[in-house]
Amino acid sequence: MSEDLFAQALFPWLDRESKASLRGVTRGMCSLVDGSITRVSSPKDGFTAAALSTALRQWPGVRDLTLLGVSSASVLEPLTAKASSLARLTSLTLRQAPQAGSWRLMALGGGVAARLRVLDISDCAGLRSIDVVRSCEQLRCLWMPGCVHVTDLSPLVACSETLEEVWMAGNVFVRSLMPLAACAGLRKLDLHHCEELRDEVEDLQQTCTQLAEPSSVEFEGLVHKLLPNMSPSAQAAAASVLQDKFDEDYSFEAQDAIVSAGAIPAVVQLLGPHSSGYVQQAAAHALCELADSQAAQHHVQHHAAIAAAGAIPHLVRLLGPQSSAGVQTAAASALSILASYRALYRAQNQTAIGASGGILFLVRLLGPEASSDVQREAADALEKLVDLHAQNQDAASATGAIPALVRLMGPDSTTFLRGRAASALCHLCFNHARNQEASATAGAIPALVQLLDLESSADVQAYAARALRALFGSHAPTPASVPPAGAVAALMQLLGPDLRLQPADIEEAGAWALRILAADPAHNPAAIATAGAVPVLVQLEQLSAPYMPVDVQVAANWAMCTLYAAAEDVWNMDEIGEDWRGLFHFIPGAVAEA
Repeated sequence: MSEDLFAQALFPWLDRESKASLRGVTRGMCSLVDGSITRVSSPKDGFTAAALSTALRQWPGVRDLTLLGVSSASVLEPLTAKASSLARLTSLTLRQAPQAGSWRLMALGGGVAARLRVLDISDCAGLRSIDVVRSCEQLRCLWMPGCVHVTDLSPLVACSETLEEVWMAGNVFVRSLMPLAACAGLRKLDLHHCEELRDEVEDLQQTCTQLAEPSSVEFEGLVHKLLPNMSPSAQAAAASVLQDKFDEDYSFEAQDAIVSAGAIPAVVQLLGPHSSGYVQQAAAHALCELADSQAAQHHVQHHAAIAAAGAIPHLVRLLGPQSSAGVQTAAASALSILASYRALYRAQNQTAIGASGGILFLVRLLGPEASSDVQREAADALEKLVDLHAQNQDAASATGAIPALVRLMGPDSTTFLRGRAASALCHLCFNHARNQEASATAGAIPALVQLLDLESSADVQAYAARALRALFGSHAPTPASVPPAGAVAALMQLLGPDLRLQPADIEEAGAWALRILAADPAHNPAAIATAGAVPVLVQLEQLSAPYMPVDVQVAANWAMCTLYAAAEDVWNMDEIGEDWRGLFHFIPGAVAEA
């Protein structure tokens, strides 16, 4: 739209003089904006020569120019033609030029090259010579990783007085590093995947006294590959490497160095909507390892940096229907770690995830249309979000989490998924009366009792027993509903024939669940006695450490207290007293049977 049409459309009441004044102001504002632009990047499909010429004419103050996928020397002709007007251009990126080998970058011309301080020719796989740097008299930093056919570094002697950094990861055919000996100010040299050249570093340090160890520099080069103007394949590959470096087998010092190199904000920005799905998935996996690493557990600022970089809103957005199942799984896993007990900012993260809408998205991922992998990670993340967080417990139940989890505990789900759903329901109901009642109404009790079967794994049995305990609360004498037939027998199976061999957490959960079942005076005390629970509970109480932890003994005492209360019809616990340890002596036949 022309300036006249612009003025007529917006201000039809203005007279000619006012419109002329408005056009002048508009022209001045446009000039001010164009003059302040200092960084220009080409679109992913690259600039044409005409488009680049127009851009350089419109933005004469550009200092940092990025050109991706330059296919021929003709595209760079505007740089040569307008060299005199690009007095401020000091940083030039010519990355991923597929035909770089044919024109050797010489189309830059001396006018532009002479002022460059940073030159990035990364991933120009066809490039066979770096002769262009002979004209870069002020060059301080050269990025050339992925230029796998470059063999000679001698052109760098031309900028020996100013060169400080050379990044050449993967350039395995470089014959020698010794031309760099002329660069006395060289501080950083990236030799990642250039193992044969490392033997020359010690000799090089004799003249380049400021040169750091290459191993300490590699991390900066790795983080550089995560930047927005890198190719998606390079970003995903770098994120995958970071994921490997943050596993438990990698050194604490190296993990800390990677974070110091800027890994956290670099990974988080890859989660944004501008990234492709496989890059987002790789970034989410890397963030999982980063948040769960040894370095993150020892440094509070790492977790603070993850939150400050905006990871949580990005991850919550990735749970939406626009993401693939792989991305959703990775995002849910990352949120689970950020909200887990190991996270140093756990409470803040739980609140932030809930406020960002994470609970609603996770509950939706529990639905039948999601894959079992997505459902499993969503249930695990939901468990971490609601654990000891009343606000998130309310939000989860309000969005339909309880019936969704009960459905996942059904026979159509895998055993492991049923266990994860039971664990999530346990934390959802813990110390939350409304959720306990809603879960019983939704049919959670029979579903949990089925998971107590011996065919289930020990972990799944423990999840189910703990969920039964949480479902009724630690101090509720009357269950919300009568458990189904077979519940007592299933719980007795958890205690096992040899109490010293059974996992303590399963025995504790089983004893607590028996106590809850005993709270129905009309049915369960008799069933528990018939199943032989009393002598088992007495033995649990009497076994001492290391065979039986105190928590298991306390759980057994509670169960026996409830049995005694049912037998004597005494439901006011204040009338029984506080000496829970000795109460089993009052249960008829308990000592004799033991």
